[in-house]
Amino acid sequence: MNGVNSGPQSAKSPLNLRPRAAKLFATLFAAFLITASTAHANVGEAFGFGSKNAALGGLSVATSETDGFSAYNNPALLAAPGGKRRLYLSWGMKLMSPSFTPITGVVVENNYTSDKVPARTGTVDTEYRDTLGQELGFTYVLFPEWNRFTFGLTAFLPLDSVAYLDSGEAFQPEYFMYRSRTQRPQIEIATGLQFSDQVSFGVGGHVGYSITSNATVFLQTSQNRPSTARIAASLKPKIAPYFGLLYKPSVNFHLGLVTRLALK
Repeated sequence: MNGVNSGPQSAKSPLNLRPRAAKLFATLFAAFLITASTAHANVGEAFGFGSKNAALGGLSVATSETDGFSAYNNPALLAAPGGKRRLYLSWGMKLMSPSFTPITGVVVENNYTSDKVPARTGTVDTEYRDTLGQELGFTYVLFPEWNRFTFGLTAFLPLDSVAYLDSGEAFQPEYFMYRSRTQRPQIEIATGLQFSDQVSFGVGGHVGYSITSNATVFLQTSQNRPSTARIAASLKPKIAPYFGLLYKPSVNFHLGLVTRLALK
């Protein structure tokens, strides 16, 4: 009798639930493609999350262990093969002070754009504000028996200012960090599944904030009436999807892949 009953029980094993898991992730993928829009405020791309990521030079996409910041580094790490713990909590403070080589002698006005002869040169402002805030990481294995289904969350909360609006100069080039995008909140929400003893997959949503501003200028020709300008700005959340894959064929070799989308 025990041998007869073992057949139906084995049909409910995690291995046979993988087609259902694949359908779940396909549904999440389609939902993200439909609802996603351009998401800014990506502190992770500029500086990364966690001391492990900093020690590895940003190569935590294929680390050997899961941590609280895996939701951003690689959502597939949430359900990495070989994981033993169910809960991971990470917290840290981030202070980054950018410094760039001065850029001088930039032509800002000449006879092509105005009647100025000779051309007028200027200096590019390379003074970026410090990025100060706290980083929070949370990872929890919701269903260990169901392909190690795991939920993760990573967040950056700025302490200096919630948002920073920088009008900049018309001739000012932007660096890889972007002057104001590291001054806003950022949240990464992701889930992961283990498909085999060597492969895991994850999908997540990057929630950033974009600033939309409008300027209204009233010019007065009379010297008794000063000209005025009014700027109105709004901060709106937006979401963009990202996907991760982890392959661990052996203890000493790991291969990770993360694709982040920015859609309008």
